[in-house]
Amino acid sequence: MKKYLMFIVLISFLITGCFNKKTNDNENSIEEITTVCSGKQNIKEDVSVDTEYEIKSKDGKVITLISTEIITSNDTEYLNSTKEDIEKTYSIYKDINNYEYNITLENNKLISKTKINYEKVDLKKLMEVDPANENIIVNDSVNLKTLKDMYESLGNKCN
Repeated sequence: MKKYLMFIVLISFLITGCFNKKTNDNENSIEEITTVCSGKQNIKEDVSVDTEYEIKSKDGKVITLISTEIITSNDTEYLNSTKEDIEKTYSIYKDINNYEYNITLENNKLISKTKINYEKVDLKKLMEVDPANENIIVNDSVNLKTLKDMYESLGNKCN
């Protein structure tokens, strides 16, 4: 009976295509894999932050990163102030190709989205405008494990 159930599970995975999506148990896969790191934190009363980082990688090297950070609060003054701070932070990246960011304030949510194509972006320029990028850029690439470890150290869970 167990063999029969395993056979059915195996066939259902093959039919639905679940085996085509790589997991992070194989960080050095030569196929492109997608890793998602996400979390939710209450940073103070009436302020929560939802984060999601979608990382596409190949052979252990990050290809693209799409980050979405949503700050929710009823305190519009706090949200406006935080929006200004985030805009200042990201302004140093405005002239870098293949580094896109967008910040919007809708209702009670401040939404920050960033997309970085690490295969095409000028990594040296990233490190010039913000030396903190040297923590993740090693040997002209961004390592998947390094990025996952960083996000997990900030309280996110990665698949």
